[in-house]
Amino acid sequence: ILMPTPSSAVMFGDSANPEVIMAHGVEKPRALFVSYDDHEQVMSAVARLRFSFPEAPIFARAQSRYEAQELKEAGATEIVVEFDELSRS
Repeated sequence: ILMPTPSSAVMFGDSANPEVIMAHGVEKPRALFVSYDDHEQVMSAVARLRFSFPEAPIFARAQSRYEAQELKEAGATEIVVEFDELSRS
């Protein structure tokens, strides 16, 4: 569960659109997390967010290590590989 604090906010919306984030008054996000089932959606969101927020850490979800490598190249800071995490449980 994500809980906002006085110094942070948790927002839900179209993360592929940086304007949604900026419309909430966030110009320099501390971190961004992208999680879609479709890899192309994740790639698009990461690329747009990296362009708009070059300093922000971007965490993304991938289904495979191949997808994780593509996300790194697109600008993701850290990637959670779904299949790797499933094997740990």
